[in-house]
Amino acid sequence: MTKITIFFYLNKVNAISLWKHYLYNIKCGNIPGKPVSAFSAGACAAPALTEYRGLEMKDKKTRIFYLKKKVIFPHSSLSVSVSSTNLTGGLEKGDMIISFPVRTILDLLFHRNRLATLTEIININPAENNLLIQLKGISRVRIKKIIRFQFVEYEIINDPPAGPAEELFESLRKKTQELIFLINVEESDKLIRLLNYLTGTSQMTDFIANYFVIEFQPRYRLFNELDVSARSEKILAILDDLIEEIKNKRETETRQP
Repeated sequence: MTKITIFFYLNKVNAISLWKHYLYNIKCGNIPGKPVSAFSAGACAAPALTEYRGLEMKDKKTRIFYLKKKVIFPHSSLSVSVSSTNLTGGLEKGDMIISFPVRTILDLLFHRNRLATLTEIININPAENNLLIQLKGISRVRIKKIIRFQFVEYEIINDPPAGPAEELFESLRKKTQELIFLINVEESDKLIRLLNYLTGTSQMTDFIANYFVIEFQPRYRLFNELDVSARSEKILAILDDLIEEIKNKRETETRQP
């Protein structure tokens, strides 16, 4: 798994110092390692303060986790590797945090009404000098205010009720099963089982996007597409392309002497 250098947004930082801090971490980049898969990603975590641990239901204010060009979808899980320091020592299993995908500094400066994911920490394991944290996506949220780059006020975006998009559910399920059988990886059986627990097209599209769409830009576009029918059509097109690519590759391999 790729080890990611994380950065921490400090108290009372203004736009200029934040910009310098951001450039510094871009310069640091990723530590060389194995390619990031659909099941691993890096994160930038806000400082851990135990007095703000978990979700504060009273004022809907909770910790924010900055995902550098990474997206976690609702109804899915994602593992992130962060540096093990006294700032991350307050994180615990069961904590609720907001995972905010960050493309550039502009997403931080103009964060109001941008989408993020309400996530639960379902496991924390030490790994050398890092912490391997497994996150579970709960729902999309709309950011209303980021406080000192550490905490966030938000509103939850609920899944839409069943409608015309539900007609696409079976098409998405069959296409996904076909792709899983074609790739035949170690996680195939697990993915097939997980498909059976999905109860609607919105959940299905988020599940497929989280595990089968690897590149950040298409993942980000799908995450921000709130129209389930439009999201379904885009994912069906992506699945068709992936299936065709795999079949063509195998045909080429069989023709080679």
